[in-house]
Parts: sequence; structure tokens; C-alpha cells
Amino acid sequence: MTGPGSAAGPAGSNFVLAALCLLEFAGVFPRFSGTLMAIQFLVIHSSAFIFTLPFWDIKESAKPVAFKVLLGLYTLLAFSIDGFFGIAQFAGLTYATYYGYVLGKDGETGRVPLLLRWLVSFIVFLLAIGITDAPSDVDSWAGSRRLALTGALFFGAAGLMELSGFYGEGWRRLLRRAASRQPQLLSPMPAWVARELDPQGTPPPPGGDVRH
Repeated sequence: MTGPGSAAGPAGSNFVLAALCLLEFAGVFPRFSGTLMAIQFLVIHSSAFIFTLPFWDIKESAKPVAFKVLLGLYTLLAFSIDGFFGIAQFAGLTYATYYGYVLGKDGETGRVPLLLRWLVSFIVFLLAIGITDAPSDVDSWAGSRRLALTGALFFGAAGLMELSGFYGEGWRRLLRRAASRQPQLLSPMPAWVARELDPQGTPPPPGGDVRH
């Protein structure tokens, strides 16, 4: 479970980025949000592959190799966007996006919170682009003032999601509430999801899935 204190760190890093984007939009800083959001797009894109590696149907011995290949590939892409500063941004934004997951306790380091962070980031990213009418071509983002609003909206929403506790107990409460209304939802539930809902190991209901 994530308490208010542990949520403040990851939320704060996102709020700082949102504030910097707004300051750029106000003309206080030179334009940087276009490159920043292009790197964030790379973070979300890479996460779909890198952080799902444990679920890949390949030999366990091949997974470390696949991880290094993917990490190297996306590092090169970050370098192509903004040189060594692009690599630094890629590392920093990856940390900001998954900071709460890294610091999580008592089941927070399970699969569901990690996958939720990726899914929410992906959806909010698309919404931010649509709401601010950002250019559809990522290559045209560098130097675009419009992306300052996109960045402010994206990082502000990401910070609010961290503060909401959704990645901690929030999703569990929602799923438990849905299961209480429709118990049949529990039957096809994979065992690893059940363990996230009940880390104490309460036996599943009759008919519950015991798949791992």
C-alpha cells in the first residue's frame, strides 16, 4: 500500500515538469517541451516492450539478452533525438514515470501496478495530444510551443494519478467492488491478480482460477 508520503515523491516530480512546461509556454524558458514530449513518447513506447519482458514466451536465458538489446536500441533512439542530453532525459523520464512503482511496498512491486502505470500513461499521453491539438508528426514537435501545453497537461495528470492512490489500493478497491457485485468475475481471475488483491493468501473462492 502506498501512503501519502510515498506518493508525494513521484507526484512532485511530475508536477515540477508540468510547471516547467507552463513557464515555457509563458515565455520564461526557451522552448524545450517538444523534445521532452518526444522523449516521453519514447519512454512509453519502450515500456511496452521492456517492462513486459517477464511475460514473453521465450527462454528465461534469452530474456536478459533481449532486455539489453531493447535498452540499447531505445538509448540510441534517445541519442538521435537530442544527443547525450536525450539519453539523460530518457533515463529521467523513465524514472519519473515509474518512480512510484520502484518505491512501492507490500505488493506494489507486483505486475498490476506496473502495467497500470504504463496503460494510464499511454491513455493520458494520447488525450493530452488530442486536447491540445498537438501536431501528429513527432518529428515536428521540437520547437513547437503547442507542446508546452501538451506537456503541462500530461505531467499534471500523471502527478494527480500518483496522488490519487489508484496505483496502490485504488485499483484493488475498484476490482473488489466489481467482484462483490458480480462474483463470477473472480472465476477467470489469474492467481497472480488474486494475490495482488489478497497478499495474505486467503484461499480463492470455489471455481477460482489457480493459474500462475
